[in-house]
Amino acid sequence: MKIILQKAKIENIPVLIEIEKSAPSKIYSAMLTEKEWKSELAKENSTIYAIIMEGEIVGDISYEMKNKNVAYISGLCVSSKYKGQGIGKEAIRILLEDLKEVKVVELLTHPDNAAAIYI
Repeated sequence: MKIILQKAKIENIPVLIEIEKSAPSKIYSAMLTEKEWKSELAKENSTIYAIIMEGEIVGDISYEMKNKNVAYISGLCVSSKYKGQGIGKEAIRILLEDLKEVKVVELLTHPDNAAAIYI
């Protein structure tokens, strides 16, 4: 499985909304409207990537720069069709490589998400 991260674009919004709707978690705060996506894409301190596998958008991952030394991984969602394949884990690894110059990277996750905690 090879994935790439590509900056999300306005034209990706319909697919990204469908992926967010597929998130099964009751504690996840999905972005379900075009207005929410446009607002997030417009933020200067925020970067959103589409997770691409074999030419298809299968998820999204985002981060916000709190300051020049601190980044916060603010979102990660993989389509329910692709859960359990390690896509989220690989997306975090790629993102961490891009953020290697940042001194602190924060991630809020539920305590049962051992895969994310141990990356």
